[in-house]
Amino acid sequence: MDGRVLDPPQDSAYGKLAVSRIEDLAQAVLGSGLKAQQMDAGQLNACLAFVATQRMVCTTGLLNSKISLSGTLSETDITLGVGLQITKGSLQWLHGIESGTVGVFLPGEEHEALYMPGSLYLGLTLSHDSLAWEAEQLEIDIDPECLATGHHPQLLQNSFLNLLRVQTAGLHRDGQESLHPAETANLALETLISHLGRNPRQICGVPSIRGLEHVVRRAIDYIDAHVNEKISIEELALASGASRRTLHRAFEVILNDTPTKFINRRKLHLIRDLLMSGERATISDTVASVGITEFGRFSFNYRRMFGETPSETVRSARKIFACA
Repeated sequence: MDGRVLDPPQDSAYGKLAVSRIEDLAQAVLGSGLKAQQMDAGQLNACLAFVATQRMVCTTGLLNSKISLSGTLSETDITLGVGLQITKGSLQWLHGIESGTVGVFLPGEEHEALYMPGSLYLGLTLSHDSLAWEAEQLEIDIDPECLATGHHPQLLQNSFLNLLRVQTAGLHRDGQESLHPAETANLALETLISHLGRNPRQICGVPSIRGLEHVVRRAIDYIDAHVNEKISIEELALASGASRRTLHRAFEVILNDTPTKFINRRKLHLIRDLLMSGERATISDTVASVGITEFGRFSFNYRRMFGETPSETVRSARKIFACA
């Protein structure tokens, strides 16, 4: 699969995309249009693979860079996800996840994740009716309480996890044709349905945000609401209801980051979005509009983050719009 605009593959089709631009990870779950941000500077390194059958779309991602993803996975369908190989420090809704974590994402509900380098995940998107039909064929009764957005309280059993990991990793390697991608998707569907039907317990749902997680959440909300302004650490601490020391500790413990680096990264991504939008504003005006006054340092940080200059981003955007 080549190009930057990804359409859902046809029935029983397979596609793969080597990702080098952050915009491509909007399709980290095919059809979702997620907001993707790279959290470390340097060349982005990831791979997406897609399998479509009559009943579902299967998406798997191998992320070799630190990536943040947020947004709605589907407005109409349910998504079942599993972390096949999750690197320590990865989060969903600011809650730590590990290999074998199974998630359920209902239509229209927000997903938020931070994946550390080396993480491999798989997601299945299908209608409620298709899920119910598949469960009936397997003679499995899915407890309705399991179908709530959040994490299943039990990890996927190691035997199933290892088998699914090996099958899925093959989709990201060259010469995968002999692996029958549709069989991998079907194996994943049967595995996750069986997991949801085993000893049903009440789902924990989206984890409650306490302590340091609560501080980080309020800080991020404030940053996103004021990202086009200058944000001081003092006002950020006040908005998060914490001291400066606690604010720094919260970001270090939860995100392995600092508030200042987080703010600057958000601003860089906002500027990139504006430059990619095709608007006619000059680069300097765009930079100034988000509260950055040191253009020289900005240019250095932008190139270090995205591997290209702001001018190169603008030229790429113009080519895209010209082709459209």
